[in-house]
Amino acid sequence: MNSKKFVLYDPEIDKMVSEIKRLIFLSMNGVVSESIEQKGVFYKKNFGVSLYRLKQIAENFEKNSILASQLWNLQYRETMILAIFLQPIEELSLLKAVEWSNEIQTLELAEIASKNLLSKLDFSEQLAEKCVGKNKSFQKAIGFFIFAEIVEKISEEKLLLLVSNAFEKAIKSAEICRAIIVFLQKVIAKSETLKQNILEKIEKMKTSELYAERLICEELMTQILYS
Repeated sequence: MNSKKFVLYDPEIDKMVSEIKRLIFLSMNGVVSESIEQKGVFYKKNFGVSLYRLKQIAENFEKNSILASQLWNLQYRETMILAIFLQPIEELSLLKAVEWSNEIQTLELAEIASKNLLSKLDFSEQLAEKCVGKNKSFQKAIGFFIFAEIVEKISEEKLLLLVSNAFEKAIKSAEICRAIIVFLQKVIAKSETLKQNILEKIEKMKTSELYAERLICEELMTQILYS
């Protein structure tokens, strides 16, 4: 992740950051932290605080762009998640959104950021396209997580192209399978045409030697059969 960026000093913001760090420390869960790390997910610091508790902490503070930036720059799991909750949507520029997305290096953070912040931006579709076009797996994941959230706003023609792109990306990177599965599940629910298109693709994956393809096939076939 990038080194800490320069942010103008504000004593009130500094007090809030200190209080947030105190609340995080009081809420830490070593068992959860260890469990996260055992799954190969690493942050600069990880206190194992639950997402539910972090949402509670965020509710004690007004959304503030400077506060969010300060928290993000700490690069701790909990402060980055709180930065997502406390960043005013209307004040997040495309430049900053791209910058934050480029610094995300875990699937957990990719999903939380996409669902709670990045998909709510006026330029969310443009941002998703930029992310899907990146070389890094987590940035691709962000793109598909965003597309999953805004699927109702996207034309069927464009979704067909995105579906083909999703299957291609899954073959090349098993790391983004969850994001692609979430996206394709939303697409399946949108229309019968898209559902049949995906069904044709996954029918060919049942006996695939690639774990990513078998996983996608299993998850999506279950939804199609019981939807």
